[in-house]
Amino acid sequence: MIFTKLYSWILSIGLFSCFTLFPFESLLNPTSGIKNKFETADPVSEDYRNKISSLYSQFELQCKQKMAESSCVGLSIGVIHKGNIVLMEHFGSKVKGTGQEINDETVYRIGSVSKGFAGILASKLIQEGKFKLSDPVNKYIPELKIKTKSIMDTITIRDILSHTTGYIQHAFSNLVDDNISMDRIIQAMNRYPLKDRVGKVYNYQNATFALIEKVIENTTGLTYEEALREYIFSPLGMNNSSASYETMTNCTNNCVGHKPAGRHNNFISTPLKPHYYNAPSAGGINSSLSDMVLWLKAIMGYQPDVLNEEVRMRAFSPYVFTTNAPKYFNRWSNLQESAYGLGWRILRFDNRVLVYHGGLVNGFRAEIAFDPGSEWGMVALFNSTCSYCNKIVPTFFETKDQIFTEESTALSNP
Repeated sequence: MIFTKLYSWILSIGLFSCFTLFPFESLLNPTSGIKNKFETADPVSEDYRNKISSLYSQFELQCKQKMAESSCVGLSIGVIHKGNIVLMEHFGSKVKGTGQEINDETVYRIGSVSKGFAGILASKLIQEGKFKLSDPVNKYIPELKIKTKSIMDTITIRDILSHTTGYIQHAFSNLVDDNISMDRIIQAMNRYPLKDRVGKVYNYQNATFALIEKVIENTTGLTYEEALREYIFSPLGMNNSSASYETMTNCTNNCVGHKPAGRHNNFISTPLKPHYYNAPSAGGINSSLSDMVLWLKAIMGYQPDVLNEEVRMRAFSPYVFTTNAPKYFNRWSNLQESAYGLGWRILRFDNRVLVYHGGLVNGFRAEIAFDPGSEWGMVALFNSTCSYCNKIVPTFFETKDQIFTEESTALSNP
């Protein structure tokens, strides 16, 4: 791997080491029902309980203040520490002005947070021997005949999952937005040559990323949604999750997305649209907070029977630097470097590494991040595109550091 410095730094804090399961009961659970999904366990110290209580109080207050300042409509947030849920909370409403309460099972669209599912699913199938990261994509999609810059170049599965195909940024995303089928999008890909050499330059994509769906379908005999259900949703008990427009349309407990309208942080509801359900690996998953905390727990290493270390390590390995990308996370305080794995971002700060991704679709936003060094993780689901979405991840970890000061001091000296 060519990114030796970043890779070595991540290894030095133990990103790829097996997490030690340290179970204890959920300490704060403002919502009902979720505790039954996890084992109760050993008691913890009074000091720890007090710190968790302080974290909950401070972060709850911050959420309410920031949501009011940015006119956020609704928010669900879950926090995990050492494999256990320490916070689940909901703010706002499903639809602006209605007062319809959000609960654990309320379904949101999660946008590009869907890419992390694709990266993990691909990694699981690689472990099963279905295909290899180094395999040419057209080995499994023979109708794909992209004109590369060099006859020596071949677009591999790793390239589509790490955004290094050579196309300009967001190539053909307009076709995904217009709900064009992947078969027709592939025809368009065949007509346009690449801008860069394959595997050399990071340019974020949706359409080329979604080629992984056909690879998975042609190697498993399952549709992409069926593969998600068989390999991830069902084993983890993610019963509210899906990857189709029809399922979201028929859902009786879902949020409505909200888009900006005029000035002063005003948001109005927007109808559910079919776009990105035509490319579900790139942005078409629907999920609830109760399901997303199960997912967070699994990707942090606490469901090794479903996602073992090899699967996770492959997905979270940095394959290309993204530090110069004009993205909001590259402006977070103390960020040193950013890279991309398989559907996941790896962000290196002064005192931590975050495995992270954000999502935006149809008036919804989603953020998911975890720090493998301290074993803290969080997920936030929004039903509006308010400015707080861009800040909730660093705000949470900064607040956590202020309360768990001994832990953050230790992490600053890896």
